[in-house]
Amino acid sequence: MAYLITFRCYGTWLHGDERGSVDDRHNQWGAPLLESDARLSRRRLRSMRSQRVSLDAAQRECVQQVLGEVARHRRWTIHAVNALSNRVHVVVTAVDDVNVEKIMSAFKAWSTRRLREQSLVSAQSPIWSEGGSTRYLWNEDSIQAACHYVTNQTDTTEPEALARAEGRTALADASGSVGHSRHTIHYKLRNHDLNNPYRDVEVWASPQEIDDFARDGFLVRHQVLSSDQIESMKAAVDEVAAADARQEVGSSRRFGGHFLRHLLEKHAAFHPLISCEALISVARAMLGPQIQMRGLTARISFPDQPNQETHWHFHQRLIPEPTPPFFMRPQSIDCLIYLDDADDKNGPLCVVPGSHNWTDRDLAGDDWSEKPGQQTLRVPAGTAVMCHGALWHRALPTTPEGTVRRLLILGFGACWLRPSIYGTKPEKSLIEPLLENADEPTRELLGAAGWM
Repeated sequence: MAYLITFRCYGTWLHGDERGSVDDRHNQWGAPLLESDARLSRRRLRSMRSQRVSLDAAQRECVQQVLGEVARHRRWTIHAVNALSNRVHVVVTAVDDVNVEKIMSAFKAWSTRRLREQSLVSAQSPIWSEGGSTRYLWNEDSIQAACHYVTNQTDTTEPEALARAEGRTALADASGSVGHSRHTIHYKLRNHDLNNPYRDVEVWASPQEIDDFARDGFLVRHQVLSSDQIESMKAAVDEVAAADARQEVGSSRRFGGHFLRHLLEKHAAFHPLISCEALISVARAMLGPQIQMRGLTARISFPDQPNQETHWHFHQRLIPEPTPPFFMRPQSIDCLIYLDDADDKNGPLCVVPGSHNWTDRDLAGDDWSEKPGQQTLRVPAGTAVMCHGALWHRALPTTPEGTVRRLLILGFGACWLRPSIYGTKPEKSLIEPLLENADEPTRELLGAAGWM
């Protein structure tokens, strides 16, 4: 696994800055930044513990040298590094699936130690801002693009802020793309009864990301939910769980946890997903313009219960052998939306890239073994992993050291595909009122319109 890591010098980008900034309410992928606010910026400036840090040539050289030493000691591979006066960029591959936050912490801690040992900074003053940016790079193309980005950065270039303000991403998000903006697909719907209408879809991903999704069978989307939406949906999951006497409880090791079905019909807190273009537009790029939400399910895993994992499985089976001449392979997408962190304590997700194309291979049940080429995805709350319905995947167990982990599973399919068969819909659905003034694509999305 490779990462693009960026950490900034202390005081070089405060909330209220004219370039924009990110806070708990402005951190959704593709969303506008926190706007410039001179008074907020001045308040932040007054609250600083020391002067703003700007690295000179000797300090930058020291940082780059120590990053190389740390990487060699820990058997990491640095592909590119660039220490600037106000920030540090590094592209690094780590062995043994080391948590990227730990990699960044090690780089910052050892850089601080060495700078102080060489008397290049004060022993008491902070050097780095809190946290930093950690981006996942899934393939060689994304690593090369990240290296190009890093090596071409200067003190005056701030493309991430400018790009986010324009609604695109200049750094690599979890899917691994760098420097790509959104794009539009101009669909023609072949229906002579409706005069063959056209429909444009603005896709919140680059063409390369769409190609990667088609090849690998999954695409990771960071920050598809704001922090407020995460908390609201977590509370809604808990509320539905407390009131739902029919919730399914997976007691076997195959599928552990509690399952809640038809959540869009049960709680309005989930309705922002109906307009979540970071997911919907990508689904339309992969499946076509006329799609439906096949269902929204929650899976709750607990740290103090056994069997809180799943075996290797995939969702969309239904491929006979031999394949009939007119057989149409069902294609679907399931979005695994994490409301809690999926880390080693809470149970990360394992996937096998490309396995969605293995239509001629059998996957045995009760299989928890490691697979050749499998990838372990550790993602923060608010992240969605979009998976082809036939992708081989499994959830690792929630450990006693972890917390409750709430996962939403949002399915997409063509309008003609059958919705999810699981669970019983409530007699009074919260979806019906949304249809009254909905446009045609939204009615299709909610299962009320579409194919003839």
